[in-house]
Amino acid sequence: MKLETKAFGLEDVFCYSFINEKGEIFSATNLGARVVSWKVLDKNQRLIETVLGMDSATEYLEKDPYIGATIGRVAGRIANGRYTYDNQTVQLTQNEQGNTLHGGPHSFEEAVWEAEATVENGLGKIVFHLFSPAGENGFPGDLNVKVTYTISEDMTWQIDYEAKTNETTLFNPTNHVYFNLNGHYEQTIDNHLLYVNADRYVPLLANNLPVGKKQSVVETAFDVRDETGTRLEDVFSLTDEQVLAVGGYDHPFVLNQPSLETPQASIKSLETGLTLSVYTDAASIVIFTLNLGDKTIMMREQEVKHHSGITFETQALPDAINQEDFGDIVLKPNDVFRSTTIYRWHEKNPH
Repeated sequence: MKLETKAFGLEDVFCYSFINEKGEIFSATNLGARVVSWKVLDKNQRLIETVLGMDSATEYLEKDPYIGATIGRVAGRIANGRYTYDNQTVQLTQNEQGNTLHGGPHSFEEAVWEAEATVENGLGKIVFHLFSPAGENGFPGDLNVKVTYTISEDMTWQIDYEAKTNETTLFNPTNHVYFNLNGHYEQTIDNHLLYVNADRYVPLLANNLPVGKKQSVVETAFDVRDETGTRLEDVFSLTDEQVLAVGGYDHPFVLNQPSLETPQASIKSLETGLTLSVYTDAASIVIFTLNLGDKTIMMREQEVKHHSGITFETQALPDAINQEDFGDIVLKPNDVFRSTTIYRWHEKNPH
């Protein structure tokens, strides 16, 4: 494993690339503690790009700062940008239809994080640090966040989140990486096979907030429990009101038994033979299938369009602070938040 560091288009912003002996490459930047590229060998031994990304920091800020980024303080939407805890109501900065999305405007995804990249004992590692001061987007408490990316020789990517506060606050981070295992962005993920270990999901209201209850996936477009995978094209063709309303998935799946030992979700491209599995100790995975409608975004001289990517946003359920039985996202001064998510490639099966 070797490490290359390059400037990435803004002052104090760098791109760190880990290259294994096969020539596979994982790259990340300290702008938003973000993955920017993940190139692996497919079943035909072609080196292909598997994540959506751009080639400079300024492009991310201009086009979509969430792509590949660490999201916080709180992933997803907080209804009306408001919550009450311990008889105190906190009003947050609203940045989407009166709600607070992904921690509010200009949050973790646009921050320049401190970063230290190393290679030791065959493992690539980047340790990102961010200080989020009390009052940022209305959140109480100074928050010290550490996010560690560890890359192994077989291109397994592990994310470890850690955070501490000096005042009771909220914390529910995730990563907003989009995958497309076809090797080029213009071919959609409709041909991918999806598996999620979830008997329940959370439907959405018209404003993309959760309805506040977990529902069975049985006889819905959200039943993707077959471990061999369900073709996304088949899912999208179902007349399921939840899918039709947003043009695909943008939904939380409630994991049956979160685990770092067994896959909680996986995606496979028959085109390239690549299978990526997700392991996490988080309670849910928000899966978003980049529902752009007629909109397009140019990335790396390719046209990214409707369903050009899919996310696996491991986290507590969205708007948990305002919902019953959605999990505890309150972080107190004497506690340390810790969570781990692992993305792992499986044998590139030619069949």
